[in-house]
Amino acid sequence: MRAQLGLTQQQVADIVGVAGNRQVRRCENGEQDMPSEKWQIFLDFYQKKSQIVMAETLKLQKTNIIV
Repeated sequence: MRAQLGLTQQQVADIVGVAGNRQVRRCENGEQDMPSEKWQIFLDFYQKKSQIVMAETLKLQKTNIIV
């Protein structure tokens, strides 16, 4: 999901409120679990970002910029 959003590990760390990107890297490598409250913060961010992208796409479709 991080890569789909074009985010760095440090950006994800900043979003979820952990110090540095070490915890994010460990979670991605399966070495450590992300606490559920941190996952929820990231999932909320992902959902909001997805909604913004969808709204922008629909807006462009309505103006016939994309078909």
